[in-house]
Amino acid sequence: MNNRMFLTPLFIVTLIVSACSPQPKELSFGEKIQSESSETAKIGKNWMKGENLITDGNQLVRDGNKDIQRGEKLLSKGESKVDKGDAMIKKGTRMKNEAEEIYKEKARENEA
Repeated sequence: MNNRMFLTPLFIVTLIVSACSPQPKELSFGEKIQSESSETAKIGKNWMKGENLITDGNQLVRDGNKDIQRGEKLLSKGESKVDKGDAMIKKGTRMKNEAEEIYKEKARENEA
């Protein structure tokens, strides 16, 4: 009996609390469309960001290839200058050595 007296008020309180608690509200047709539109807009926004990244990436690739071509031309030009400079150094060294030999030979002739 004592147990019954305790359970009855508890049951009543449980019924009142559950009746007063907010029930999940079903979205109206307009709210459903708005929610879908919002999600679709997010998808479209991400797609556009991806498209912009592709466009920017393609431009960077084109610019990079142009830089590489210019760099290859500069490298070729630089290598040509180095080769020409090495040839000039070699020729200049040979000319100096020949001049020194001629001078030494003349100096020996003058001593004799």
